[in-house]
Amino acid sequence: MAKEVKEFISAAIKGAHATVEEATEKLEKAIDIKGSNHLVAFPNTDYYLPLIYGLTGTKVEKLSHVEQVLRQVRKLSSKVPRKKLWLPYLGDALDAGMAALFAGEIIEAIKYVIGPEPEDNIWLGAPDDAIVRKHSRKFVDGSASGFVVAIGAAPEAEMAAKLVRENLWSCPLLWFCHSCCHDLWRDKSGRLWEDTTLYQGSNFWVCALA
Repeated sequence: MAKEVKEFISAAIKGAHATVEEATEKLEKAIDIKGSNHLVAFPNTDYYLPLIYGLTGTKVEKLSHVEQVLRQVRKLSSKVPRKKLWLPYLGDALDAGMAALFAGEIIEAIKYVIGPEPEDNIWLGAPDDAIVRKHSRKFVDGSASGFVVAIGAAPEAEMAAKLVRENLWSCPLLWFCHSCCHDLWRDKSGRLWEDTTLYQGSNFWVCALA
């Protein structure tokens, strides 16, 4: 079991490294195109970049602020455990997870600076404050029965649509990651509230609990 856990943690830390590297590359490109003083934000929200703001109190308003956050994020990016290291490394894994969440939010925010924009005819952007207020209330007053999260592609578009139809009226929130969103659109099941990534889902909960 210890070997499997170590392999899992190593994979998670490697994934965090890749996400931080991608965020760094996106930021460098955005600064080259727009300059470090260019504003960065999700549309229609007072929570800045909600995940970073909610967990650190840092108000990210410009690309230069993103640079500062990324410097802190890199400090959370732990080294991958060595093969012969059997010291506790759960803390490193948790730090890497936070680094991945922050870097992921940065990647999503920079899409609004240099693209790609949320796609036409299918909503794939960040949930704004109106959506958060409308749906988070149900989890506060107890009227929500739960929520559905679908990760990855469905075997076929019809199955994705069936999942929506079976849960739409009983669950106030149905979150679908990118590939599953396209499955639903191909099925022509109507416009639903979808979410691009798990980072956006995290943003929702941070805003909802604020």
